[in-house]
Amino acid sequence: MINDPGAYMAFLTIALILPIFALMIRRKSPGTMLRMALAWIAIFAVGALLVAALAPLLGYHLT
Repeated sequence: MINDPGAYMAFLTIALILPIFALMIRRKSPGTMLRMALAWIAIFAVGALLVAALAPLLGYHLT
């Protein structure tokens, strides 16, 4: 595992910017964009919870 915080920040930034740009390009109604944005937030939240739950079982330390 790489201990470079810059690499992690770059990955997180790209992972968050890509869905934002995808939502902006579609030019849907504000209600539809809000629902899609909330769906992306839920996807990232579930992913973060899964990583936090599985990391100790796999021997990784997230600190």
